Amino acid sequence: GLFSTDDAIASQMIAAGETVGERFWRLPLDRAYDEGLQSPFADLRHHAKDMEDGDAPYAAAFLRHFTEDRPWVHLDIASKELTDSDRPLGRQGATAFGVQMLEEWVQVTRNMS
Repeated sequence: GLFSTDDAIASQMIAAGETVGERFWRLPLDRAYDEGLQSPFADLRHHAKDMEDGDAPYAAAFLRHFTEDRPWVHLDIASKELTDSDRPLGRQGATAFGVQMLEEWVQVTRNMS
């Protein structure tokens, strides 16, 4: 999944992912998730109140509090980090999923300037 405050960057990254075979789907970055990050003890919780593990929308909402209105992207690559068997784009083990997409995006955006 991909969360972003910038439509152009999100579109560029999704296109870069398509080019290299690392597909991302844009997910909504909704202010409704902010409520779940409220805490009586701290400025902010790092996950939703009733969740022990992380959740992609809450992670993106958490990160948004530190971006100071700059354009940004959060790539949720949970469950993509390891594979149990060889695949067409990689061997068994660590996948480095997202690295090829980021490299492609950097190359494309560098050539745009």
